[in-house]
Amino acid sequence: MRNFILIALIAFLPIIAISQQHPDKENVKHTDFVFSKYRTVDIGEADDSWRFNLNTVEKVREGNESYKSGIKEIKKKVSKRFPRKQNVSSKQKDITFNADTPVVLRNFLGNGFDFGVPNDNTVAISNDGILLSSINSNIYMYDINQDSVLKHISLSAFADTLDTISGHQYDPKVLYDPGEDRFISVHLAGASSDTLTNIIVGFSQSSDPTAKWNMYKIPGDPFTTDTNWTDFPAIAVTNDELFITGNLINYGGSWQTAFEESIIWQVDKMSGYNGGSLSAKLWHDITYQGTNIRNIHPVKGGNSLTGPNLYFMSNRNFAVQNDTFFLIEVTGHMTDPSTNLDVKAVTADFSYGAPPHAKQPYNGELATNDARVLGAFYQDGKIQFAGNTVDTVNGHATIYHGIIQDVASQPNIHGNVLNDTLDYGYPNLSYTGKTPGSDHAMISFNHCNENTFAGSSAIFFEGNDNYSKRVTLKEGEAIINMLSGADRWGDYTGSQPKYDHPGRVWVTTSFGVKKKIGVFNRYIQGTWISELSSQPDDSTSFVDEHTSISGMKAYPNPVRQNDMVMVEFETQEMNWTRMSVYDMQGRKIKSLMEAYLEPGKHEVSFSTGKLNKGVYLFVVQNNNHEIVSQKIVVN
Repeated sequence: MRNFILIALIAFLPIIAISQQHPDKENVKHTDFVFSKYRTVDIGEADDSWRFNLNTVEKVREGNESYKSGIKEIKKKVSKRFPRKQNVSSKQKDITFNADTPVVLRNFLGNGFDFGVPNDNTVAISNDGILLSSINSNIYMYDINQDSVLKHISLSAFADTLDTISGHQYDPKVLYDPGEDRFISVHLAGASSDTLTNIIVGFSQSSDPTAKWNMYKIPGDPFTTDTNWTDFPAIAVTNDELFITGNLINYGGSWQTAFEESIIWQVDKMSGYNGGSLSAKLWHDITYQGTNIRNIHPVKGGNSLTGPNLYFMSNRNFAVQNDTFFLIEVTGHMTDPSTNLDVKAVTADFSYGAPPHAKQPYNGELATNDARVLGAFYQDGKIQFAGNTVDTVNGHATIYHGIIQDVASQPNIHGNVLNDTLDYGYPNLSYTGKTPGSDHAMISFNHCNENTFAGSSAIFFEGNDNYSKRVTLKEGEAIINMLSGADRWGDYTGSQPKYDHPGRVWVTTSFGVKKKIGVFNRYIQGTWISELSSQPDDSTSFVDEHTSISGMKAYPNPVRQNDMVMVEFETQEMNWTRMSVYDMQGRKIKSLMEAYLEPGKHEVSFSTGKLNKGVYLFVVQNNNHEIVSQKIVVN
């Protein structure tokens, strides 16, 4: 046992402890580490029969209870300076809303509720159509081509955390690596109440995420001081490396002093895929004018991976109002001795600020955290990014969308604030351009207000300050009411382009839903998964173009047994119409209805209680011999 502990400690120690101060590079330092593979997990054989999940419902972010009071004071200052107004547009600059409205290709209910708060949605999809969707408690794996769930597993079972790792697991991030056709997963184990904290990193051995993964654990307290833990990870990949950012938080102390610093891990991804020892470089003491930069977010590639350098972004996220952003660059490969970390402060032409809490019905509120950057991508020498902000015109919580021009030479930032009378929160964005030089992007986010349950939306950005009108992805069904005070709205949402299909993006967002658990109603967050297209001519038609029946879609889809599924469709003329359910062998299971339908939009719903798990067809047929079907998956 003593030898095992000694080996485990050696695996976490830096093999070269270099503290290098770069000329004119502030006081940035780096330290080199090597981590042995923790173990291989075969997802197909993983035992998750207990589906155990530890969730601290009132978990305090960033160290301690006084963080809540500190955020509360910031929200008070924001509300006092920018009082909330109704029916005031935030068209604060010369922006237009004439771009094509995003096309919603697919919409369906995502990860099941496992009593976790909040959802913290993240998504990854392969070129072959295998999709990973993760929240704070579990990971779901889908085959989009077959409309089926391949596997769902708790974070604990995924990491096989029966020994030496905290059972408190949360803050997942997943990504798809199109260069290697594999997946990477990162989540945290342990927080301020745990004696041992880790970053859990998984590399799929193949393009099949339901097979084997190589699992590694990186110390949440990398300097083994027993005073810090890592919070709020974010990830991106280049052609050769994985980058993980996080915040080191002190145990105890006030919210102002609990933050220690933000760090960047630079990791050899190929060793992770191959299951070898994992070389990593830790960048730390990242400052500007002597002050630690906080909440560093990596900038992913737009339509492909970048490298060997990678950009990162940050800002003064707790400021009531500010116009400064930080552009950070790791200039090369981790093995290149000339690689540096550069920091530039860039002033935007429009300010941002910490947002107020979002409003929801029945005098409820949803936490919006702060103004940190939550999503960013690099394409054609430019960076687009998005984060929360306050709308200084109407005092609402909303979205800051910025573009950095001339990134490599003389960076400058042009920013816009997007909103109407709704509150917006937790945006993410992905590149959707199809031609060189295009600035197209899809921005997805959560929405709500005093009269609107928490749902999710998307806006298409065409470039040149031209945006689409907002399209609703999912209307909220109920309030979110899990905590005392302002409820958690999620700390981030997921977005990834479909790399082999330019113009398409998959997103995961949140919505409010009422769920009966035992004899009690719980007002929780649901996960909603959507496939979006940037242009109408890119949509997938599930209907014969000559039919008068159109626009058919089902949700949730996949649907669980004994749940209700709803199907929408439109008819262009009055006709006698039959609606039936068939199996995939063409056998009729049930005739649901026969009636005259007038022209217009129709919604029908039915229970899946009489259906076994499998794939079925909902079929609409009229007297003109027009037949339209929608595949429905029951799991």
